[in-house]
Amino acid sequence: MKKLNDKKLARTFYFNVPTTTAQQHKVSVVHGRPIFYDPPKLKEAKMLIKCMLAAAIPKQPIEGALQLNVVWAFQRPKTQKSLVEYRVARPDLDNLQKALKDIMTELGFWHDDAQVVIEHTTKVNAERSYLHIEIWGEVGV
Repeated sequence: MKKLNDKKLARTFYFNVPTTTAQQHKVSVVHGRPIFYDPPKLKEAKMLIKCMLAAAIPKQPIEGALQLNVVWAFQRPKTQKSLVEYRVARPDLDNLQKALKDIMTELGFWHDDAQVVIEHTTKVNAERSYLHIEIWGEVGV
């Protein structure tokens, strides 16, 4: 395997990370057909993430294979003594990542989230809530 290129986009966004995920779609039946829609809380969460990411959109979508490293940090509970520890609670990490990658595709970070061939994701409780994203481009084999 080839080494990752020096092309790296890294940003940390400090905000109250939403706990609502894409898995929480709602279904309504209209004329006998199921209609899927986002409830207001999910729409609000997606809009918040879009607004945070807007400042980091690359001029051109990143080409080729990518490595995506993400840290989801949630405000730690007052009962937690350590500054940082793994979050073993909802929302599920895979649902957070699905929503994030869909939003990043929509905003034009890359052409398709299928370009993400390596992914490192961590979910923690920390002193401060934040989302840290690193994208490494042109992963070769």
